[in-house]
Amino acid sequence: MGRLLCSSLSLLLATVVLFPILSLLEEPRKRGRFRYECAGCPVGSILGVSSTKTRQTGPTIEVGVLFSIQILKRDLQDLRGS
Repeated sequence: MGRLLCSSLSLLLATVVLFPILSLLEEPRKRGRFRYECAGCPVGSILGVSSTKTRQTGPTIEVGVLFSIQILKRDLQDLRGS
């Protein structure tokens, strides 16, 4: 996960941290309770809020990853003294 770098004067520790991100781009349209077809009375597909009669859209999400690099530096002389 990290890489250890060493020099005569200091010690560096680099760590990469990954954070998952989930964004809701389009919400489902509010129109009562969703029912599966096997439950009887199917009402069709789940539409998005920006759907029109001529253009149907669905609920949309976006999945991404945010990464961060953290670098810690410590003098080797401090480590020898402790």
